[in-house]
Amino acid sequence: SKNFGAFNSAGRLVVGFYVCSRSISNNIVYQNTAETDGGAFYSSSDIFNNIIGRNRAGFTLEDHGGGLDFCTNVSGNLIFENECGGNGGGMHNISGVIANNIVVSNKANGNGGGAAAITGDFWNNTVYGNDADGSGGGMANSPEATILNSIFRANSSSDASAVRQQIFESAIPTFSNIEGGNFGDPSNQTSDP
Repeated sequence: SKNFGAFNSAGRLVVGFYVCSRSISNNIVYQNTAETDGGAFYSSSDIFNNIIGRNRAGFTLEDHGGGLDFCTNVSGNLIFENECGGNGGGMHNISGVIANNIVVSNKANGNGGGAAAITGDFWNNTVYGNDADGSGGGMANSPEATILNSIFRANSSSDASAVRQQIFESAIPTFSNIEGGNFGDPSNQTSDP
């Protein structure tokens, strides 16, 4: 679906799904552009089994979440080729359960090409081929997340450290596959699955 948006309380254009309180599932949310945060979803909950691609959130470092921003319970989605001016090309400021998503080829002009500011249970996700102009091509700025059984590979950022290109300033993952290093936890693997 291609949406033409509404205006938020600050008078800024928003598009896609804005402040939704019901479950959103089995949709294609594609090529939306928001003037500010959340190119496809903003302040929504229970987002399941959607294709979320090629959405855009703003053009400044203050505009976050190319695909999703400020959402709760995000599972089973394909989140691809979204972009934002700030942090979290694929998703930003997500809480609750974030599970079984494929987060691929998203771009952030700040930190966290795939995801940033995650505070929930980040389980069984594949984060692959995302890019950040800052740090954490895969994930950034998520010290409160519980990262379990996820794959972080082929993500890139301006950071010289291979492992920080995958994950930057976030919780230590467990039982995950991380290109470039295991974060000192022997439950993590580094070889290509």
